[in-house]
Amino acid sequence: MASKAADEAQAVASTAQEKGQAVVGVAARQARRVGATAKEQADQVRGEVVDQARTLGEEALSQLESQAKTQSRRLADTLSELGDEVQALAEGRPDDADTLAPYVSDAATAVYDVADRVYSLATDIERQGLTAVLGDLQAFARRRPGTFLLGAMAAGFGVGRAVRASKGEEDAESSPMAGGR
Repeated sequence: MASKAADEAQAVASTAQEKGQAVVGVAARQARRVGATAKEQADQVRGEVVDQARTLGEEALSQLESQAKTQSRRLADTLSELGDEVQALAEGRPDDADTLAPYVSDAATAVYDVADRVYSLATDIERQGLTAVLGDLQAFARRRPGTFLLGAMAAGFGVGRAVRASKGEEDAESSPMAGGR
């Protein structure tokens, strides 16, 4: 009986081992299938992500180009309008230069201030003499050298422009084409 029980136990153990191996084999095949399916899906998702990224990049580039064209057109229009206003000012039509009018007014005010200072200098030279005015100028240059140098540069620039303009007028008057008009 013990031998029969041992034989039966061995048969059960052998059957259990075979069934266990069969289960392991099925589990291994199913695990390989799951792995293959996961790899396929991962490849598919990766492809979709790449396609979407490419599409988004193309859309962003297209929008950027469109905005750049729009901004370029706006800049060109603005510069064209500014050119029209400068031309209107040059032709003596300040009413057609709304954008530049405040700047022209400020420049005119600055020119009037310079004219007042020139008149004041002329009066000082007339009253005190040139030597006294030069002494005042030297004292100012010692007190505020930076301001003095900036003023000297501005005066030099202004005198240079005036000389150049007057030379241009003289050249135009003496040219043979000017007389033939």
